[in-house]
Amino acid sequence: KINSIIDSRTQSMEDALYASGIKGNVAAQIFWLKNRAKDRWSDRTTHEVALELTFANLMKMKKKQGCLDNFLLLSLHHLSKLK
Repeated sequence: KINSIIDSRTQSMEDALYASGIKGNVAAQIFWLKNRAKDRWSDRTTHEVALELTFANLMKMKKKQGCLDNFLLLSLHHLSKLK
């Protein structure tokens, strides 16, 4: 019984949100679109990058960007020799 009450109240809120959006409430419109059309209305963008993490590639990254510390490089070098 409690679940049906919650479902009914949720439906009422959904209806009110939708009606508010139809009447011009921009916040309701944005909320609806971000939740119902996420593929087109999202604040987040994703980028996929494929990179093989070999010791040689890490050394190239270090030379280009200086983004890896020496301890990490040394650790990866030792791990690569264990294989």
